[in-house]
Amino acid sequence: MGRKQTLIVYPHLNDCAGDVSKDWYVEYKYRVPHERKLISERIYKGLQVGTVDQRRLLADKIIADKRKWLDDGGFLKPENKTRVYVDELEYSNVTRLYGKIKNELPTIRQNISNYLTYIKQQKTAVTYSNIQTKLRTFVAYLVNKKLDVDVKVINRKHIIDFLVYLANDMKLSRATLKDYKQAVANYFDYEIDMELLTVNPVVRMPLLGQIVDCAAVPFTDDEKQRMKELII
Repeated sequence: MGRKQTLIVYPHLNDCAGDVSKDWYVEYKYRVPHERKLISERIYKGLQVGTVDQRRLLADKIIADKRKWLDDGGFLKPENKTRVYVDELEYSNVTRLYGKIKNELPTIRQNISNYLTYIKQQKTAVTYSNIQTKLRTFVAYLVNKKLDVDVKVINRKHIIDFLVYLANDMKLSRATLKDYKQAVANYFDYEIDMELLTVNPVVRMPLLGQIVDCAAVPFTDDEKQRMKELII
């Protein structure tokens, strides 16, 4: 398997170990689709004057601005702003007809597909299928609510609304809802690990779901009498 190509190297400050007599700069890199080499850019402007603290404060602002620019695909031409991904949420019969490779504008469906690709080799087939089913339901809900957008748009209220839908419309039990909540929370943890998010929206979720009575059914009087006869 070929080595995965780096797409973005996020900006960082070279402060020359705090030596203000040298040229400070913020550097970042990116790769334009179908190009072999990373493009490297440096920003020197404004970083050669002021105290160490003033320079670092300006550098932090430059880094934040350039990071957002990179995340938003500001370096891409309009025709390149779609993302190619493997759709792990598609049903197998559709996959056979149309394939799994898709090219669309970035959406949370793509992010979840990437997550499923990531965990596929780490889970048993049964566990993976269970996670896939729950995330497939989550994405279907988002699509229905016109929320299949950039993952950073999804917030705590959207997650609560999804769980309310599972409880009220699908009549799922509390135990099943707990499994759904965990599957979705694990996905968002992955996005935090990938440094795409800083906060998991699956927090302080209300207690929802149908209460299922799993207590044993008592014996009838007739059954009790027959058991006594067998024992005696």
